[in-house]
Amino acid sequence: MSISFTSEELQRVETIKSKYPDSKSAIMPVLWLAQKKWGWLSEDVMKYVGDVLSLPHSHVYGVASFYTMYFKKPMGKHHVQVCTNVSCMIRGGQEIYDSVK
Repeated sequence: MSISFTSEELQRVETIKSKYPDSKSAIMPVLWLAQKKWGWLSEDVMKYVGDVLSLPHSHVYGVASFYTMYFKKPMGKHHVQVCTNVSCMIRGGQEIYDSVK
């Protein structure tokens, strides 16, 4: 499988970049675009995004690994998450989690 955006996708990347003062600020929407295309963010995909945005690969990986919305392994068709932070726990998050688990 070749890892590259189509010309239309690269044009979308340029549109995204034009909304920000520098490429570093465009990383999240471009990672989202990449995840939408490939289903998850492999190391090769993250390196490619870094190359497209002229950013260090370590920075791309750092952003992708910080946010749970970016998948670092192949995922199924449906991905269900249950909020379990403090405010959700107060509203019954743990009971919901236990129920769907």
